[in-house]
Amino acid sequence: MSRVRERLLGMTRVREPVTHLLRRLVFSPRSPLYSRALVGLNLPRDFVEDAYVYLHADVQQSLMTGSQHFLLYGKREGRNYFQRVCDVPILMNPLSGVNLNRYQAENLLPSDASPLSHYLLAGQPRGPWTVEKIAKQESATAEGLPHSVIHFHCFHVDLLDEFLAAANAVISLPTNELVVTFSDHNAGKYIKARASQTGTDFRAVEVPNRGRNFGALRELIYSTDFKHVDLWGHFHSKSSPHLDSSFTERWRTFIYSSLLDSGPDRIGYQDILLQLTKDPKLSIAFPDDPHEFGWGENYKMGAAIGKEMGFGVSPAAPKFPVGGMFVAKRALLEGLYEGASRFTAGADEPLAQDGTVWHAFERLLGVVPEHLGMRAAVNRGQAGQYFWLRDTH
Repeated sequence: MSRVRERLLGMTRVREPVTHLLRRLVFSPRSPLYSRALVGLNLPRDFVEDAYVYLHADVQQSLMTGSQHFLLYGKREGRNYFQRVCDVPILMNPLSGVNLNRYQAENLLPSDASPLSHYLLAGQPRGPWTVEKIAKQESATAEGLPHSVIHFHCFHVDLLDEFLAAANAVISLPTNELVVTFSDHNAGKYIKARASQTGTDFRAVEVPNRGRNFGALRELIYSTDFKHVDLWGHFHSKSSPHLDSSFTERWRTFIYSSLLDSGPDRIGYQDILLQLTKDPKLSIAFPDDPHEFGWGENYKMGAAIGKEMGFGVSPAAPKFPVGGMFVAKRALLEGLYEGASRFTAGADEPLAQDGTVWHAFERLLGVVPEHLGMRAAVNRGQAGQYFWLRDTH
């Protein structure tokens, strides 16, 4: 190698760390030379901070912002900042209140396109993909709040205390009645004993072990004891054996924070009840999951139930209460139970992990309102630690 070439290579090696240092000074929010304008000019127009951080676990664990990491490392490494999570058909959606899968379908985007990128570059247009969000309601006295039943189906008794702690602020209100259902007699003994130990009264009701949590809810809705109840908060002891226990705990935390949170700056259960009460067309509210799942193996059954109810069901991935917890009106629930009754009659336990009538039922909770002249709304709680998959590149 000639001396001239060696000298040029040496100068390049020196220049690279100098350039990197300058970038760190300009792109780091903690630097006195930080320039928001320069950061914006160097970022792609469709870059979403939350999406980039969400997709890359190492970025969330670092001290850098998503923008800083992308400009210093991610751009050069070709890291994903808008696309699907890994190679599975789960779309990560950092934006609450929009169904990106439906946006992709309605706008005839190619399957390998990023609906998030297209949506942002189009100026976040409204359309059938727009999903209503629950808003913070004006405070009301206890006498002015609507009555509701908060139903918790307790199949896994070890998760009862977790739910009671999460729901404590709302079940303590006199207008909210807590009903805990169970199918195992021995579990019922523990639940009733636990009821006597807590400062909150709740009713424990034994139900048949059919249809999991949805079957338990059906038993209550059609019971003469609750025929006067219009508003139903539905929860259950979510525990999926095929998933890591720490993950399902974060999943439950996300759901509870989306539906049961309380406080002056957070949207919670009473806000949902008030919005449902004020709007006669609004029929259900559920967590706005940051993952957009498809029909899985449930489209054929979902389409069959839709046909029974007199409407066609789109194969596009629906927005629905992932995990099967929500707050809804009786009219919607009765309509769906009756429409699915022919299919649920023979669906006995144990059920498969996917592809059953109850999995289709779960997805139809987000689909049916539109076809019955009703609407659905969503709320996104604490989603920071809740993720299905993360891509590291």
